[in-house]
Amino acid sequence: MKKLNKDTRTGVLPRVPQPVATQLTDVPVSFDLSYLEKISRNNLKFIKEIISIFLNEIPMAMEKISRELEDRNWAQVANLAHRVKTNYMMLGMTPQEQNALSIERMIKEERFTPTIIITNVNQLIKDSSQLYPILEQELERRNQLS
Repeated sequence: MKKLNKDTRTGVLPRVPQPVATQLTDVPVSFDLSYLEKISRNNLKFIKEIISIFLNEIPMAMEKISRELEDRNWAQVANLAHRVKTNYMMLGMTPQEQNALSIERMIKEERFTPTIIITNVNQLIKDSSQLYPILEQELERRNQLS
């Protein structure tokens, strides 16, 4: 872990991003499509496309991030966290978006312990796995509308 140095202008240690979780939580995951509905002006085709992208990309991304985590390839873990962050944001999954952002920042700023990154990545994997069937149902429901 990189040593923190005081800011020479203020004499204060820089603020360290707090981890989202130090242990896995069992809080139910949810999504909020209001952002997508707003930016698309309720364009059903666009909303379904974004949900489909999530369903297609997230399983592969979680598999990749898990492999990189096992190899302790921190730069790749940060890059993958950065890439999935937008998926969570688009679907109104704020806790997962913030977790991905925290993982990315802690690694890029070299202010982390492997345990915290492992826990936060595992939380992302768990949350994504829980949400996957719910989003499949939402996509099916919206397919029936068109």
